[in-house]
Order: sequence, then structure tokens, then C-alpha cells
Amino acid sequence: GQGADGGVRASKVARMAEFSGGTVMEDQSLRMLIVRAGDEPPSQLEQSLVMLAEDIEGAVGHGQLEFVVNTIITCVCKLGSKVPVYGAVVGLINANDATVGKATMNAVHLRLEKAMKADDVGAQKLLLRFCAELCTSSVLYMSGMVGVLNDFLAVSSSKDARRMRREICSLLVMSTLPWCCEKLRDEKREDLENVFAKLREYMEDRDPVDVLLEGTLEGVQPLPLTDGGPLDELEEAWAMVQALEKARWVRPECLAAPLGEGRAASKIRRAETVSMHQMPTLVVEGARRVRGQQHLAVAFRLLPSLLEVPLPLVWVTRDQVRDTLRFFAGARHTFEADMQDAPGAGGLKGNVEEGAKQILNLASVPKFEGIVVETIVSEMLRLPKAEHAVVFYGATIIELCKLQSTIHPALGAAISYLYDALPSLQVECVDRFLEWFAFHLSNFDFKWLWAEWANAANQPRHATQRRFVATLLEKTLRLTYPERLAKALETAGGGGLAKLLPKDTGALFPFEDKDHPLHVQAEGLREMVSLTRRAAAAEVEEYVARELSDLPGDFPSADRARILVASMVYEGRESFSHVLGILGRYLATLRSALEVGEDAEEAAADAIALVWRGGAPSL
Repeated sequence: GQGADGGVRASKVARMAEFSGGTVMEDQSLRMLIVRAGDEPPSQLEQSLVMLAEDIEGAVGHGQLEFVVNTIITCVCKLGSKVPVYGAVVGLINANDATVGKATMNAVHLRLEKAMKADDVGAQKLLLRFCAELCTSSVLYMSGMVGVLNDFLAVSSSKDARRMRREICSLLVMSTLPWCCEKLRDEKREDLENVFAKLREYMEDRDPVDVLLEGTLEGVQPLPLTDGGPLDELEEAWAMVQALEKARWVRPECLAAPLGEGRAASKIRRAETVSMHQMPTLVVEGARRVRGQQHLAVAFRLLPSLLEVPLPLVWVTRDQVRDTLRFFAGARHTFEADMQDAPGAGGLKGNVEEGAKQILNLASVPKFEGIVVETIVSEMLRLPKAEHAVVFYGATIIELCKLQSTIHPALGAAISYLYDALPSLQVECVDRFLEWFAFHLSNFDFKWLWAEWANAANQPRHATQRRFVATLLEKTLRLTYPERLAKALETAGGGGLAKLLPKDTGALFPFEDKDHPLHVQAEGLREMVSLTRRAAAAEVEEYVARELSDLPGDFPSADRARILVASMVYEGRESFSHVLGILGRYLATLRSALEVGEDAEEAAADAIALVWRGGAPSL
């Protein structure tokens, strides 16, 4: 973040950075300040937001109103966990300059209409939450917020609207209530009760999830497998709303207002009588078909211990983790059309480390680590397909483990739960579990509680857990060497699992047979490039020129390349760093041998296959 040394940011001069013509900071500098808003430690957050509001006011005074508003709205649609921050910033500015609040409301209206036409449910959800925060910041009249919610509920209640459209509108209203329920309770209690009654009526009339998914239920993976049948996103959101109602509509603690009760908040309250705005009329379509979505996602829950945490806290944290994953994964289909093919589109998108930091920067709740792990793993195993590649979720988990050690116990519990649930998992989920866990182990020296899985070696060959462990070990061999993996198993008390390792995985020297016509030349070169000899590059180059320049056979150039590559790969068989070291030491000689034509290149690939023909995973 923009943390301070002796202040929240270095100085007013550094922040404003005036350039030629007397204008304020350049667009890129201002954009970065807006994007990074909220990254500060809690103790510095209020002061930082006040200073950012001053920066933006200066920019607006120099004609940058449209740029500022568009940047804030874009951030709202991408950085879901920061919606309260942007609501507070707009509130601070609006208290001094009501034109900013009005422009923001118009921009929210236009972006909402655009998101509805594009069936961008994620953007609609975040914009509605932004409206709720603008109510808290005295920018939007609460009657305007009620009107927007009722616009969506009108579609939910319409029998003429398409079922999926009704589902999404109901989900959007439920997803907004944690952000606005308390203020609605205080200022519009009757309207809040009316919203709740309409949602309850919709859910009472709704068919059970297994009926809605009839014919497709086998294509999803609900967990846990309860007698009451599977739950989906809407059922879970409704359970959260019911929990809010039982708690008397108190705003969840993890959504604490960024400005607290300090001077900045009192400034907003003093100005609210002259600076509040209404939302322009919003038309929510119900008859148009929702593109690309046939049903809501089914719940996938791993950790029973999370049942001890108040449901609104769990639900809000899960949703914010999902929003963060969506942004930092850089899913191309979520980009604007003109950015989809651009390299590095979206700035911070694709930055796994930054995404992990943003997740850990979310408000702390009980069993926070468990909620984060369960959310990421459940998204990774979502059927029929995950939103992002398995390796992205795996890389995010690795970064989280590096940044915060308390992630490890929750992750271990989730892995153990999945292992126990293997007989109930869909094959696709098992495959993703294998792909991810092999990748994860390779980044942590294959350390795991192998002793707890040792019994798999004694199970029948067809047993689910035995087949899982055997396949996992085979996949890990593609990322390491047999000796290293066997040692990791033995150290962790799982030595008995070594018998599940594939046999004959060692490297083989293609020219080892003394009767091979090229045995003498190949053995000479292999000995020279070995780690024990490490002959000088010039010496190897001289040997190649003398002994391998006139080989017998129809393809001497290809044979020369085959001998060179086979010797180097075989001698570097112990680890990837070994083979890279040998190749780097004799790179010039190797390059000369391969540059003669495609035959030599094909021979090089053939040599690698010959060395590892007994160990496909290593290949």
C-alpha cells in the first residue's frame, strides 16, 4: 500500500506532483492512488482516505471529474473488498462538492444498465453494494436504495420473467443486504421488512435444488452429502439473510465503516442535508434470457468447524475472497472487449502474490484461514468447470502459505477431508485434486502427513484411496526424482507407500551396450561431461571435433547430436539443476551440433526420450 514513513504518504508535494502548465498530478499517478486506496493499516486508513479525497478534489477542480468518477466505478466493479472504502471517499468529496456525488450516481446508473445488458452479474452485485455504501456516506438517499432493491424484486416476483433471471435478481438483493440492512433498519424499517417478506415468499415457492437440477445433478459436486439434499448459491444466501434477520439486522463486523466515528464521518453527517442525491430510474429486464448460465452453483463445503462462525461473517468473507480471485486471476472473458487480447491487460491482474496479499488484507473473522482455504479449494473443484486454471488456485494457496503460516493447519484439514471423501467425489474433482496437490507438494519439498495415508498401500488395488495415492505419487515424479520422493515418504513415516511408486523409473544410457557401434565414442563423451570429471568446455569441443566429426552411418550429424544430448541428460539425471548446469557448461558445443538442421534437432529430442524411456514421469 501507500504506507507512510512519518506520515500516511510522503508529502502533499509528492502526491500532487505538479507538472508543466500548473495542472495536478498525472492520470497514472492519480489512478494508482485510487486503486491502492484501502491498502493502508487500519490505524492509518481514515487519514489516508481524507488525503485521497483532497487529492481528488484538486483533480476535479482541474477538469478531471469524468476521469476520477470512471476510475472509481471501474475499481468498484473489480475490487469488491474495497467497496466500503470507495463509498467513504465519495462521501468525503461529496460533502464539499455535490457535483461529484451527482456524477457518481449517474455513472453508477449507466454502469448498472451496461452490466445488466451484458449479463455481468459480478459487476451488478458490486455496484449495488456501492449504492449501499453511498447511502452510508450520505450520498444516496435511502429511498433511492429501497427503490433499486424493489426494481430487482419486481423481476423476482414476476411470473412472466424467466426463471434464471428471477434467480439472479433474488440473489443480487440478498447479496446486497449485509451492506445496507442496518441503515435500512434504522431509517426504513417497514421497507426492510417488505424486502424480507418478498424474498421469503420467493424462497418458499422455489423448488428444491435437486428438482431444479434434475438431469444435471450428476454433473455437479455438492458437499457435504446431506439428507436434506444439495444447497446452491441462492439457498446459502437466503440462510445468510435469515441469520441477519435473527440478529436484528446488525451489519456484519467484517464490514466495519472505514471512517469509524471520527471527524471525517461527522463532516459527512453535517453536510448530508444539502448533498444527497437520487438514483435515476432503473429498468431491470425480466423477459430476456440469461446468456451462458443454466443454474446457480452448488455449495461445496469442506470444513465442518466453520459452522461455529456466524453465517453472515462466513458468507461475506467467502464472497470477498471469490471477488479477489476473479480480479487477480485475470480471466480474459471478464475484460472489456478492447482489452481481451492485450498483453498484461488489467494492470494488477495475474499477479498472484498481490492477490494473496489482498486476501490476507480482508477483515479478520473467526476461523478466517479456514474460510479462505475452503473458498479457494471449492472454487478450484467447482463443476462443470472452474472459472480459472487449477494452477492459479494452487499458486495462490502457495503464496498464502508463504505469507501466513496459520494457513497450513486449515489447508491440511481441507486436504484430509477431501481424502476421506474420495469415494463420493466426481472423477473430474479427483483429477483436479491430484493435479493441484502434486503441484503443491513439489513447492514444499513433498512434506505431508504421509503416515496417515500409509494404510493405502495395504488396500486392494481397486480401492479408491490406494488408486488416488498411487496416481498422486506418479504425478509427483513428473516434478522430482524417485530417490527424493522416496526419502520424503520415509522421513514422514510413509515408507510403505514407496511400493506404490512406478517401477523402472531410472534413466538409461542409450549407448551402454558394448556392441553398439557408437559405444566407445559415446562413453568417452559421457565420462568427460560427468559431474565427477567436469571437463573444460574447450576440451569437450576438441573431443567432439576429433571423435564425432566422422561417424559411421547414413546420418552422422544426427548421431552426433544424439550422443551429445544423451550424455548430458543422462549425467544430469539426479536433478533438474544438474542437467541445466551441464547443458550450460557445454552450451556452445551443443548449439553448434544442433544448428546443422532439423535432423539434428529431431535426434536431440529422440535422445531425451531414449534416456527416460523407462521413466515416463521424469520425461
